[in-house]
Amino acid sequence: MNIAYEPIVSELAAVADAIKSAFSSNAPINILHGNWELPAITRSELLFPVTDLSERISNAGTNPSTASIPILAGLVERLAFLRTHTIPHLPTQGAAASSFLISMTAIERVMLPLLVDSKAQAHKHSQDLKRAGSQIRGMETRIKDLSARTSDIDDKVKQIESAHEAADQLPTDLETLKESQKKVTVLLSESERDRAHIATVRESLDDLDEKMEKSAADASDVLARCESAYSSATSLGLAAAFSERSKALDNSMWGWVGG
Repeated sequence: MNIAYEPIVSELAAVADAIKSAFSSNAPINILHGNWELPAITRSELLFPVTDLSERISNAGTNPSTASIPILAGLVERLAFLRTHTIPHLPTQGAAASSFLISMTAIERVMLPLLVDSKAQAHKHSQDLKRAGSQIRGMETRIKDLSARTSDIDDKVKQIESAHEAADQLPTDLETLKESQKKVTVLLSESERDRAHIATVRESLDDLDEKMEKSAADASDVLARCESAYSSATSLGLAAAFSERSKALDNSMWGWVGG
């Protein structure tokens, strides 16, 4: 820690001691004194901004600039006034707690920027800029590579759009397929019914064919019998005719002989 910070660190330590001496316990002030007008804040909570700022200053590795010396002196003066005039009223006056906390917040806001090393900060910013530049160049390289690899992106987009259109058309196609399936089912049912009818007709035709074959056989038998009967009748007729003719010839011959 730079020697220029010692006065303010010493005064912060004195402020902390004054707060510890002002309270007999760490109970909230309002409960400790049974006064609703006092804030519900403990001794530790009042000490925190003091000790936290003191640690930050002690751990700072920066050297104060010439312009910051008067500012540091003014902060020491503010802390001394808080220690001698505000802290003694903390246990009994609610406004004193508010005044103390607001003052510590203001002192911290003034002090913390003085602890920043401007050169180190500038160097850090420079390194950040270099790092950002490298990242940007890397991104540009990746973008160029990406552009080369996506030269056919239009075709891919068209394929995606075609697939999307096909997906949109799918419900309609499925509905059409269902309707066609219903029609096929109806046609199949009708075909089965027609097949059964054809089978029945075929059985009837088979029976009729058997009957016709039997009738043909019977007709052939009858025809054969008729032919046999006709042949017999013809033979008998011819025999009778020859017999009569023979008798007639015999009679005529006897006439010739007798004449």
